[in-house]
Amino acid sequence: TFTEAKGVEEVNWAGTASLTYQLHPDHQVGYNFLFNQSSDNSARVRNGSDPDNSLLHMQLNRLAYVERNLTTHQFRSENVFPALGGLKVTSLATFSDTSQDLPDMRLYDTDSGRFGASGLPNQYPSRYWQELEENNQNLKFDFVQPFHPRDALEAEFKFGFFKNSATRNYRERVL
Repeated sequence: TFTEAKGVEEVNWAGTASLTYQLHPDHQVGYNFLFNQSSDNSARVRNGSDPDNSLLHMQLNRLAYVERNLTTHQFRSENVFPALGGLKVTSLATFSDTSQDLPDMRLYDTDSGRFGASGLPNQYPSRYWQELEENNQNLKFDFVQPFHPRDALEAEFKFGFFKNSATRNYRERVL
């Protein structure tokens, strides 16, 4: 059994913007922007015992700050060509960057005030650093050709292209 004392400070903020322009009744372009930032600063102390491992006066300490970020740019268009039988061409391009930064988490556990007891989650005081970055790109094109095989019957032929790519970098260190 454990008791826990924990303090957390959170900061979250976000922003979004959207712009659409109709060049002509049959042609429209647009842009969306999204930004989201969050951070957590926490301190936690757990006190308890683990009789199975002969740990009777354990204290588990954690100090951590983590920051997360998301930025997205999205470009889109929709074009209709009445001279080509109502052919509709749509496109979408999205570029996103995400990151998570854990700049210096500190962990130290004791039993009866001593470090190094076997069975402790962290036998010795530790510091932990972590960085994660990811970039995503999505491209999409759709072509829709309406046609009428019979009176009062509507149908469409649709084909397109989609590409998704992502790169991710992850680094961590433990001392």
